[in-house]
Amino acid sequence: MEESKRIYQRNYYINRRNYVLGLIKIPKNELTVEQKVDLDKYIDRFCPKSARVLRNQASNHDKGKKEFKMEHKRVVIDFN
Repeated sequence: MEESKRIYQRNYYINRRNYVLGLIKIPKNELTVEQKVDLDKYIDRFCPKSARVLRNQASNHDKGKKEFKMEHKRVVIDFN
């Protein structure tokens, strides 16, 4: 049972990935509404990321302390 479930899930993800990669090759203005929804929904999950994106995700470019300075101003209103 577990083996058949694992094979089914593997084939599902392979087929879904191939479907999304096929949608990328079609111009956006030729896609149907359902295909556009599928593309937007699954593009981050099933499409390979470039090496540059992966490198940027792994970097520590925000390393270090960030300082925020807030300036408070007070106004006094006198009704005399």
